[in-house]
Amino acid sequence: MAAAPTPAGKPGDLPSAMQAAVGDDGEKQPSVVSEAPVPASGPLRQQNVPEQPSQGSVQAALGSVMGSAKACVAGADDVSRAQITFSSTGQVSKVSVSGWAASNGQSSCVQAALKAANVGPFSKPSFAVNATIRP
Repeated sequence: MAAAPTPAGKPGDLPSAMQAAVGDDGEKQPSVVSEAPVPASGPLRQQNVPEQPSQGSVQAALGSVMGSAKACVAGADDVSRAQITFSSTGQVSKVSVSGWAASNGQSSCVQAALKAANVGPFSKPSFAVNATIRP
């Protein structure tokens, strides 16, 4: 096999860097040190996780389940309130219900509906938000 021609180019461009790495005979030069690649799931990924969920992600998560929660209190004559606690995975870990739903046996329905929300991962151990469920 013939040796690859030396590419013409500026020092630092890709063909020149490749040629410098493998040499004229196609074998890697011993003076070139390569580092192990960093896996995509390594520490850099953790730096992209926010400290707590953004207001937009909380609104979107609650908006996606609020219809089901409202169905639990359809026909109610007063509002219900819920405190939703998210774990750092983004999933709901706890829902406390008060107001009409608690007084009229609909707490478990509201809890089940709201537990389907997910805000995505964040670094704090937990994050709590209050929500009002109107009939």
